[in-house]
Amino acid sequence: MSETNGNGAEKKYRDIGALWEQVSKKGESYLAGNVNGQKVVLFKVKDKRSDNQPDWRIYPSEDRQADVTSQSQTGYANTGA
Repeated sequence: MSETNGNGAEKKYRDIGALWEQVSKKGESYLAGNVNGQKVVLFKVKDKRSDNQPDWRIYPSEDRQADVTSQSQTGYANTGA
């Protein structure tokens, strides 16, 4: 199966997800979206000390509504730990 881009030209690679740039309440930028159906968030590594360390870290994203419901019922946020 071949895919085409918006111009009708054949795409060499197929999309596996999409990310959107967001800004936290603290004013820090991060990326959020999905990859292969998995909701993810990406945070920039702040204390990178060498080129062989990653620039971004990827984490599975928790459902915010579930966290709000859990926190209101227990008094604690669901950290996934």
